[in-house]
Amino acid sequence: MSAQSAELRHGEVGFWKVVFQGVSATAPAAVVSTVTAASVYAYGSIPLSFLVAFVGVLTTIVAIHQFSKKVAHAGGYYAYVCRSAGPFLGILTGMLLLGYQITDLAFVPIFLTILFEFALQFFTGVVLPSYAWALIIVVSVILWSIPPYLGIKPSLNYSVVLSSAEIVALGSSAVAIIILSGSKNTLQVFTPAFSPTGFNGVLLGGIFAITSFLGYGSVVTLGEEASFPKKTIAKALLVDVVISGVFFILFSYGFTIGWGPANMSTFSSQLAPGTVEAKRILGLAPALIITFFAIESFFNSGLSFTNSAIRYFYGFARDDHIIPKYFAKVDPVHGVPRRALLTVTAVFLVLSLAMGAVFGLFEAFVLLATIATLFSLTIHIFVNSTVGFLYRGKEFSILLHLVAPLVASVIFGFIIYSTVYPPSFPLTYMPMAALTWSAFSVVLTMVVRARKPQQYRDAGKYSSVE
Repeated sequence: MSAQSAELRHGEVGFWKVVFQGVSATAPAAVVSTVTAASVYAYGSIPLSFLVAFVGVLTTIVAIHQFSKKVAHAGGYYAYVCRSAGPFLGILTGMLLLGYQITDLAFVPIFLTILFEFALQFFTGVVLPSYAWALIIVVSVILWSIPPYLGIKPSLNYSVVLSSAEIVALGSSAVAIIILSGSKNTLQVFTPAFSPTGFNGVLLGGIFAITSFLGYGSVVTLGEEASFPKKTIAKALLVDVVISGVFFILFSYGFTIGWGPANMSTFSSQLAPGTVEAKRILGLAPALIITFFAIESFFNSGLSFTNSAIRYFYGFARDDHIIPKYFAKVDPVHGVPRRALLTVTAVFLVLSLAMGAVFGLFEAFVLLATIATLFSLTIHIFVNSTVGFLYRGKEFSILLHLVAPLVASVIFGFIIYSTVYPPSFPLTYMPMAALTWSAFSVVLTMVVRARKPQQYRDAGKYSSVE
């Protein structure tokens, strides 16, 4: 096979590797830090917020699950919307995906760096020089790009082993805290009893808890490399979300009980409350272990999102409308779209460094995470809104193709509203940036329709596994 005719390798990865592509992108051990956002509103009712979020996410994956049974394509959501609603909305979805992938990948090394510097100071008292953050970002990105450069199997082998270790380490810590807490254990944390604003606080906490799950959709970009893709992707998506959901609920319960449900007003004041609590209750060694896995979880997430981004980029470029087909070339030895890998990595690395230099690490993280979330939720609304067009006629189900996707879109719409209102600068710049990118994408899609009519009509149609 020549370099020019090389394609992604079909049947290269099995069911559990696909599952852990999603699990590792979700970054389970990162909950040591990310749980703090939900605690701001839910306080000691955080476990209920995560339970609500779990149910909400199960609703939101219905449309993706239904699409994956019909379409197997490296372009993922881009191809889904092209097939169901036509090329205009499909290409627009692809452009939003491009914005999402780049901004998401840009904030991952930033928070990894924040957590690393926190851990170093917390455990040793060492404060790194002011320029060290840039070196940490560059080194971490280079290191996590190596497995994807070598092929999908080395990447997923790493993800399976390390994500499994993360879940075991943090799950064991949560169970140990539950056991040591003895009579302090209570199911009241699964009620609004500890939320200062009742169920409203639980729901607001659930909004942020839902964002802890984001990453599950990365499995769809393996649609051309998975064994029996139309069955594997659909089942792997569900198993991925169930694993993440059970883990998040267990962790949130254990660490809420350990902190004290009535004392959770101080929980959110910590950058990594899980680390602080583990050291206090379990000792230095367990705290070091879960902190290591929290940092590694962001590293593993970056690796998984890189795998997802380059396959999407490849699928988009292969159609030769907005991204040139030059970037769809696949290395015939390792089966990797390396031009896509090098391009995506260079762009998000520059963005990460630039944002860190201009805004500082924490604010850069918040801004990039906000715009990535806005892109992601908008894309999911497109997917939810169009799945019914793919299941016309006798296959159409009111529950699966209308009600569940509508409920999911309402949830995502509420999250978007909560993100942009009330306005708060500089955070408000991110919705403005997202709108600007969306407007540019609309114009660019119209240009493609006029200048490349054949490529426009064929958008999202090609997949060599079909």
